[in-house]
Amino acid sequence: MDLSVAEKLLLLCQSPDKNGLSVPGFHLPYGIIASLMTDLAYSGHISEKERKVVIVNKNPDKASVLSDITETIRESQKRRSMKSWVQRLAMSSGRFRRAIQDELERKGLLRIERKKFLGIISYRKTWLRGHKTQKSLVNTLAGAVRHPDLALPPSDLRLLGIVLVCQLHETLGLDSAKDQESLDSATYRILSEDSTMRSLAQIINETDMATGQIPSTVNQAAFYQLNSSS
Repeated sequence: MDLSVAEKLLLLCQSPDKNGLSVPGFHLPYGIIASLMTDLAYSGHISEKERKVVIVNKNPDKASVLSDITETIRESQKRRSMKSWVQRLAMSSGRFRRAIQDELERKGLLRIERKKFLGIISYRKTWLRGHKTQKSLVNTLAGAVRHPDLALPPSDLRLLGIVLVCQLHETLGLDSAKDQESLDSATYRILSEDSTMRSLAQIINETDMATGQIPSTVNQAAFYQLNSSS
C-alpha cells in the first residue's frame, strides 16, 4: 500500500492494542510537521533555496493536508527556514494529525470513533486495523538500524530519522542497552546527510533545554560526533 511519510509515522505511533498513540507526545508534533514537509519535498511541491523553503510551481490536491501547508508558506510575507516552519506549524499539529488519521481510516488502517463530551466537545478514539502494515514498518526500520548496510528508500530513511530524532525509537523495539551503539551510529549518519533532520534535531534539543527535559542520549552522541568531526 502506498503510504506517505506522515501516514507511516502515525501508523508506527498508534498503539497496537489500545485506543490512541503509544508514544509520549512531547516531540511528536515536530515529527508530524517534519514528515509533512518531507512529503512535500519528495512530491516536488517545495524545495530549499539559500536555506529557505520555497514553493515549487506544482500544487497539491486542494483537499489535502499538504495543500494547507503550501498555502500557509505561499501566503507568508517572509521567507523562512525549514527549522522555522517546523516550529511554527507544530503549534497546529493537532489538526494535521487528525487529517492524517482520517486518511489512514480511508485506507482501512485505522478505526476512528468520533464522540462528543456532554454533546458539545468533540473528541475521537483511534484503533489500529493495519497490524501487519505496522509490524512490517517496525521490522524494516529496526533492521536498518541494526544492520547499517541495509539500504532504505529515501522516504523511509527520512522516516527513520524522524523516529530517532524525536526519541520514538522504542516504537521500533530499540530500547535495550545493546541497541544504543546502533542507535547512535544511525542517528549520526542521518544527521550528517540530511539538513531537515539537523533542523529537527536542533529544535528538539533546544526545546529539551528550555523545558528542563533530559536530552536524548541518542541525539547527544550524534551531536558530539558531528561537532568533533567539524
